[in-house]
Amino acid sequence: MGEGLFRFVFNTLQPRMAQPDTRFYLPTVLTGLTDEDGDKVLPLHSDSWPIGPLEDDSAVTVTTIFHDEFYLYLKNVLIRKHPEEFDPRITSDQFDVIATPGNDKPQLNLSKAKVEGLENARLESDLTVQRAGNGYTSTVTIAFGKFPDLPQALTVSGEYVLDQSLSMADSGKKTVTAQQEKKAPFDWPTFDLSCSGSFQSFVTTLWAEVDWTLSVDGQGQPRIEIDEIRLRGQHTGDEPTLTLDTVSVDKSDPGLLPKELEKAAKTAFDSKAGREGLIARIKETLDEQHNRDSLARELTTNLSSVLDRSIGPAAGGKSVDDSIFARLGSAVNNSASDYYLPAVIFGVTSPKLDPYQLSSIPFQVEVWDTPVDVALNDCALAGIADAIAPADDLVFDPGVTARVWFSTLPDQSTVRYRDADGREQTGTLHAPLKLTGNAVVTIEGQDPIQGPFTVTVASATADTVLPTSGGAHNALDTLTITCTSLSIDADPGNIDINVDIGDSFKDLVNEQLNTTENRKRIVDEINKKLGESGTLTDLGNTISENVRSTITSRLDG
Repeated sequence: MGEGLFRFVFNTLQPRMAQPDTRFYLPTVLTGLTDEDGDKVLPLHSDSWPIGPLEDDSAVTVTTIFHDEFYLYLKNVLIRKHPEEFDPRITSDQFDVIATPGNDKPQLNLSKAKVEGLENARLESDLTVQRAGNGYTSTVTIAFGKFPDLPQALTVSGEYVLDQSLSMADSGKKTVTAQQEKKAPFDWPTFDLSCSGSFQSFVTTLWAEVDWTLSVDGQGQPRIEIDEIRLRGQHTGDEPTLTLDTVSVDKSDPGLLPKELEKAAKTAFDSKAGREGLIARIKETLDEQHNRDSLARELTTNLSSVLDRSIGPAAGGKSVDDSIFARLGSAVNNSASDYYLPAVIFGVTSPKLDPYQLSSIPFQVEVWDTPVDVALNDCALAGIADAIAPADDLVFDPGVTARVWFSTLPDQSTVRYRDADGREQTGTLHAPLKLTGNAVVTIEGQDPIQGPFTVTVASATADTVLPTSGGAHNALDTLTITCTSLSIDADPGNIDINVDIGDSFKDLVNEQLNTTENRKRIVDEINKKLGESGTLTDLGNTISENVRSTITSRLDG
């Protein structure tokens, strides 16, 4: 394939993956993702998302809320109204409440998480690619929330638990008290407080970088593996935008006011650890092996379909490059393929190759020491479409260099092909190659004699070179195939020239015409016409247009 062809395939498919009316539309592909059990992959789910300890000012704020709420409850309710709950009894000025040393940070953890909106994904034009063994590694970029008729943000929802460890300390001290209590209404001297509920957040300005590997299996079918999925903001190093929508406090320890705990929960979600942790958990869940495998299976199926439809079925190959070339080699020799060489030749109409028209080929021979001028006029070469290009005679690098063999298919067999307007037509093959037309024989001092002529080429080959380019966009719409060389080769011994001028004199003329030099000249004149820059340019333009049309109809039809 080569990096250029790899990019060509990518650049051809990338815009189609952004068009809702195509089978490649990425939101549709992602919506249809299933795991090995046939269950939908999206929306994304996870049973547990540990965020971990908060840091910096957010941790102080959350700890302070838990501390203040509990301290008020301790003084005003437990000690004042229910002193009997403590054994021995304690007084309100006897102890302080502190964050537990060594475990002083509040902890945020999420569960039953669901991520909706990942299907609104657009494949960007960014692409890096390099060879790797028998295949390629590549990185592509995906932008989320770009299609206006789909959710513009990821919605992340689920349940949360916010924990804070506190301890009792002797008044004025910062260490856990050594006093033991036989009885207390909470775990003495160290205890955990928590609140829990549901949350919903929105993620915007989200991009993903996907590392993937392309290889082939033993049958030449493509195989995609997703190596890693990374999330970022609009630019490398940026963070996505995370906005907390709602958070509820549905359950908490006794004595703690839900209204104040809601502030603590919001602070936790809006903290650096909360925001980065949530994005990291989304990334980790996306990057789980089973999710990467599901995406890889779907992309492999789609790529196989693209290659099957645009070129033809797999035909072996131990590397990605070999597998593509094997498909092409099989397609040009498969009568059911749009690339079947006879069909391609019939489809070329500017200039028309079969029959191929030449103007005149002049000769001068001598009969009984008398000069005789022979002009082969209105030449039409039939049989060029009766051609095959064996795989061993095809070289792809990255265009096509081919040796074509004529007169290998049965004479008068028919071939389906498409004309310039895309309509299906039927062409009839002719074997062997024959050049026909009207001969004019002029003997010095006499009136010209006219009659039909036939040049039969029993066996011949042709060599052609067709460099390819992706054009300005390196994509299908700018695909350019240039014909830089086209020539026929035939052994003079396989050529017979027959001028039928209806006169006994014709045998003498034909004898003189059928020299090695004259037979070579027939081939040289054909090649001279085929090799004209205008002819080669027209051929390249016509082939380019036909191939673009064929691939487009196969991809989009």
